[in-house]
Amino acid sequence: MSAFEKAGRPLGNLVLLAPSLVGNLSILLILAVAGALAAFAPELYYEAVQEDGLLEWASFWAFMLAAGAFAATTVRRWRATSPAPWFVLCLTVFCAVVALEEISWGQRLIGFRPPSYFLGNNFQQELNFHNIMPSDLRQLGVALVILAYGILLPLAMRVRLINPLLARLGVVPPPAWAMVASGVMFVVYLWYPWDFTGEWIELALGLTFLFTADDLRRQDSRRMFAWRRGMQTVGLWIAVLCLGAVTTSFQGWRASNDPARTDAARVELDALRTDLASPVADSNCGAHKRLYTLMHQRRWDALGAGQFAKLGSLGVPEARIQYLLDPWNSPYWMRDLCTDAADNGRLAFVYSFGPNRRRDSTEHGIAGDDIGLVLGNASRRN
Repeated sequence: MSAFEKAGRPLGNLVLLAPSLVGNLSILLILAVAGALAAFAPELYYEAVQEDGLLEWASFWAFMLAAGAFAATTVRRWRATSPAPWFVLCLTVFCAVVALEEISWGQRLIGFRPPSYFLGNNFQQELNFHNIMPSDLRQLGVALVILAYGILLPLAMRVRLINPLLARLGVVPPPAWAMVASGVMFVVYLWYPWDFTGEWIELALGLTFLFTADDLRRQDSRRMFAWRRGMQTVGLWIAVLCLGAVTTSFQGWRASNDPARTDAARVELDALRTDLASPVADSNCGAHKRLYTLMHQRRWDALGAGQFAKLGSLGVPEARIQYLLDPWNSPYWMRDLCTDAADNGRLAFVYSFGPNRRRDSTEHGIAGDDIGLVLGNASRRN
């Protein structure tokens, strides 16, 4: 072996490792950022995990791009062989459903009112199925997906007696390197070190499926150059974040000029303030929930038969009255900080997400195009 070949061997080994290093780092970086934001920038962390925020839209795009790539592989392999590649087809459907569930099948994007079953049985009052099931069962499902697909299946494919059977069945595991990232995801998800840890895990899991789908595409096209695989992995990671940022910005810029429904929301909020005058006095500090949830959890009967309920005579749809929805079919919310008298009295407010149908308000007051009223004797803070 020449001196040139000896010198080039370490570089060649590094190039071969590039896809696994880049893939794992791309996924683990998500969790590192989550920990850093939670520790050093809690307000930015709070903003990132909101509905229709960067994290949610990036997760949507990760799963949706994965679904598209799996769908292309399904069609390509179906044309090449007579049996349908059922496992890849299942991955396609799974990723597409998860992506659409992530954005409640476009409910907030379009602003339609879900069927009554979801308004009454989904604790988020949204058109999705995963929030109907108990939280423990939902968390167990995510943990099992990470464990079974990200860890156990790649291990099983390395067992000599099992591999041929799984291969004949058309089972497609993620790349072997994904076991590292999946193992960390599994531990962090069980640990749940930060509020909304699950939101970060969903993005990391979406990237795992996306990288798997891209790996299948490269296998079929026989383009397996390691350095290109590493670069393409970085490109996919950046594409997910960019698409998430663009969609988030679109949500924030979307038609905030809606005077008729804005005026209607102010009338409704004024009625809600009257109805909440008594129950807020008895509420627990720190409440930040949908009014419909509070009404049932704390038996606030006044919300079902007070001034807000009488707005039906002004043309407010019965479904909006029954489920305490704003004119854009999003739930009304209440936050009660319970500040003491030395801090300028009680701070509790009720608010709507407003025309852009996403939360702009902070933990301390009403902000952005959100529409709200302060309850009690506290002054408004932005």
